[in-house]
Amino acid sequence: MGIIQKQTIRGSIYSYLGVGIGYLNVVILMPQFYSAEEIGLTQIVLSITAIFSLVGTLGFNGVSNRLFPYFRDAAKGHNGFPFLMTLVGLLGFFIVVAAFFILKPYLINSNIEKSPLLIEYLFLLIPITFFRLVFILLDGYNKIMLDAITGTFWMDFGYKALNFIFIVLYSLHIITFQQYMFGFTLALSFPAFPVLFKLIKRGHFQIKPQLRFIDKPLFKQIITISLYNFLGASSGVIVTNIDRIMVNEYLSLSLTGIFSICALFGTIIKIPFISLNKISVSFLAEAWKKNDRKEISNIYYKSTINQMAFATLILIGIVGNLNNIFRILPEEYLAGKPVVVLYSFAYLLLTSTGAAGFILGTSDKYKIQTYFMFLTIFFTIAFNMLFIPPFGMKGAAIATVLTFLLSALFRVLFLKINMKLFPYNRKHLLILVIGAISIIPSFLLKPFNNLIVDIFIRSTIIAGLFIGFTIILNISDEINGIIKPLINRIFRVRNENK
Repeated sequence: MGIIQKQTIRGSIYSYLGVGIGYLNVVILMPQFYSAEEIGLTQIVLSITAIFSLVGTLGFNGVSNRLFPYFRDAAKGHNGFPFLMTLVGLLGFFIVVAAFFILKPYLINSNIEKSPLLIEYLFLLIPITFFRLVFILLDGYNKIMLDAITGTFWMDFGYKALNFIFIVLYSLHIITFQQYMFGFTLALSFPAFPVLFKLIKRGHFQIKPQLRFIDKPLFKQIITISLYNFLGASSGVIVTNIDRIMVNEYLSLSLTGIFSICALFGTIIKIPFISLNKISVSFLAEAWKKNDRKEISNIYYKSTINQMAFATLILIGIVGNLNNIFRILPEEYLAGKPVVVLYSFAYLLLTSTGAAGFILGTSDKYKIQTYFMFLTIFFTIAFNMLFIPPFGMKGAAIATVLTFLLSALFRVLFLKINMKLFPYNRKHLLILVIGAISIIPSFLLKPFNNLIVDIFIRSTIIAGLFIGFTIILNISDEINGIIKPLINRIFRVRNENK
């Protein structure tokens, strides 16, 4: 767990730096200089290319997670694994391009009146999809090499830093919106290159076909795992991106922009969750290979307790500063207030399951998760169709809460019933109680005229109470192991200065 903890912390730091510059971009700068429709365009492009690029991987990341230990041999170029990955990526991209041209008439007809800006920039979907597809495959391979940091840094921070430059240039009227969109495409495509460079530098990307290594049993496993991971992973990305697409379908590109920005606040909660799972996958795959149930149970418990603690702290921080959020945004965004709260709660549900999905995905029961994901897609689409027409943006957020709730219940119950793995105890309930107590002072405080002062005071009180109770009640050994040395160091420095 030392490597997991170290890389989770570093990955979270880079991700939160990315969140900082991302929120500067999307929440502070873009609403001031871009129309809601223009913001909606960037969010729709992100959602569509997320679906296309993951579909284009053809589920190969599942092969990386489960079968790479059988290929691993640096002296032999990992027995042709990089070549196989490249071949699959090219095949997947050609399939996605074919699908794009088949769907293009429908996209044009359904958006020509309510979202003409999307039609104007539809051609950008192809290059962005290609480079996002390449990044997904390379990053999945790189994290199996126990490097979850490079991809996290460049996709979570580097791309947003480049995007910041283009936003500033646009806000200063140095470039046009069309030129900004080309810059946006460049920024989103760039992260694939440093990950590829890192793999080549470490000698892990030798394009040598060694197809003889793949015997019939291994080939059958590759096809089976790819198929089920393709169905499962594609389902997952559809579930997390379909809401923006359906808001645009039922409402408009402008409301998609407002919805997307408000939903972004909830997604802060999942950052430690993503960082943890990126590095946990390789350890879980090795643990299943050795049938080390004790290690799997240990990873499961620690992931749930730590993720629930982080998620609850961020949730109460968001809710405690809800009015401050909408002091930053233009008035037209007030309609998205319920979206912020509901989305934050949805991601609390998701992250509180810890590594449950990856435990299931790397086990020999991985197929069952795929079956459920089909049901999840059905419920996601059905919930959005049911709630968006009467409730608008709030309806899409309600649909997300219900979808994540079903997903969480399935994984937890299945692991408990079929694998006898259940990580929850009274400490998980204590986290929720601590969160409820810690947010109370924020409701009692009168708002300060200075926005920065208000955010600082509220956040400090909330964080201080939550972290204090968490340490006193010894909720997590990992959290105590991080916070206590920092506190001791602060007091040591103060005593030395006296």
